[in-house]
Amino acid sequence: MDTRILELALEGLQARKTALESEIQSLKAELEDRTIPKTVARAAGKRRPRSAAQRKAHSKRMKVIWAARKAKAAKPRTIHRARIGSRKD
Repeated sequence: MDTRILELALEGLQARKTALESEIQSLKAELEDRTIPKTVARAAGKRRPRSAAQRKAHSKRMKVIWAARKAKAAKPRTIHRARIGSRKD
């Protein structure tokens, strides 16, 4: 290819690159100016540490919930005798 065409293409790409870089910088500056609410910032980051009392209270609540689920699952299912005896073969 002709070197002049390549040089012009390179100049055009560099001009485009410079324009994009300046646009990126302006967007970054705009983002830095905005303040993020604490609730959003905390949700995006790590969880807030819980005290020992909070962990203990949560443990008690979960034990009650799981005991109720386990008791519900342990109940035997009832069989409807009327349905079993009424079949016609």
